[in-house]
Amino acid sequence: MKFFPAFVDPREGQYKSSRSWVSRGFSLVEVMVAMAILSVLMLIISQMLGQMQRTWSSSVSKLSHFRDGRRVFDVMKRNLSQATLNTYLRYLYTAGGANPFTPFASGAQAAEVPGVVPNQYVRFSELQFICGPSQQVIPGARGASNPGHALFFYAPLGFSSTQSHLPSSLNGRGYFVEFGGDGSFRPPFLQGRVEERFRYRLMEYLLPTENITVYDNSVPFATYLASFTQWAEGPVQAWSRPVADNIVGLFVSPKSPTTALGGGAGDGRSLVAPNYFYNSADPAFLSGGGQPITSHQLPPAVELVMVVIDEQSAVDLARREGSGSSLNLDSLGVFAGNASETGFRQDLDRLQQFMNSQKVNFRVFTSTVALRNSRWNG
Repeated sequence: MKFFPAFVDPREGQYKSSRSWVSRGFSLVEVMVAMAILSVLMLIISQMLGQMQRTWSSSVSKLSHFRDGRRVFDVMKRNLSQATLNTYLRYLYTAGGANPFTPFASGAQAAEVPGVVPNQYVRFSELQFICGPSQQVIPGARGASNPGHALFFYAPLGFSSTQSHLPSSLNGRGYFVEFGGDGSFRPPFLQGRVEERFRYRLMEYLLPTENITVYDNSVPFATYLASFTQWAEGPVQAWSRPVADNIVGLFVSPKSPTTALGGGAGDGRSLVAPNYFYNSADPAFLSGGGQPITSHQLPPAVELVMVVIDEQSAVDLARREGSGSSLNLDSLGVFAGNASETGFRQDLDRLQQFMNSQKVNFRVFTSTVALRNSRWNG
């Protein structure tokens, strides 16, 4: 039994217990009201935190993919700026055998053809620079699977799969967009374990130095000329690898910084590559006529346009379209003709308007790359 001290209240002259000064607790109703208010506050805070987390994740995803796109774009510009042809002058003969560059009927040991004399000097290179619509440039391009443009060139990039310490050795390099699944790019332990992802990807063509055959004397010259437009060192896909996902468009526009070339009318784009197609090794002039300005010459400059979407946009598109390619930019008809300065800017505006209408997060990277080895001679 506990006893509580008592004291005398001077106003009433009687004893009072100190128990009367002990504060009473909360009622059940007050506790329930406080818990309800606290629950509402926690719900609001959790929703705010969830929204902040989703916004953060979305922002990180966008920055990550756009950063990867920027990185690949910078690498492509750096490699392109080193493109070379090693152009030189040589005789062109008006008659003779399969080789219009020698007075022999065929082969180096054949007898010289009587009466064959050199007609003129022409520019020539065993290398090639070619760009334009993928369907026109890549042998066997697969319709909507290869939208946009393709670009192939040679540059001293120093890559070899068998040798080392070859910093200035020559390589074939190229870039193009391809739509498809990633099953063939996965390591063996993931095959069949993870659902295949269908994406647009930027593909990089990289031919090792030891696989270049353009200097092989055993190749007949007529066959060699025919192979110029085919990149015949092997199928393009055999030497290609994906370097970035969600690259939905690549467009290439060769141009000259001058406003007129050779006294002709027009601007630097329309006179260098009027239909966005440029082939430095086009042999058509060998059958007659003068050598065109683009023959065996690098363009002075190339403007690149690359369109990137983020991963969440790609996921949403895949959910809506399955494995279909709903962002085939070839359907717009942009960068396919009228390669003038005005036409280029109009196509770029149309491209951006279309991407906005698709409700996707995207970036359009553009840059003009000066080719340091260009010796443009109009």
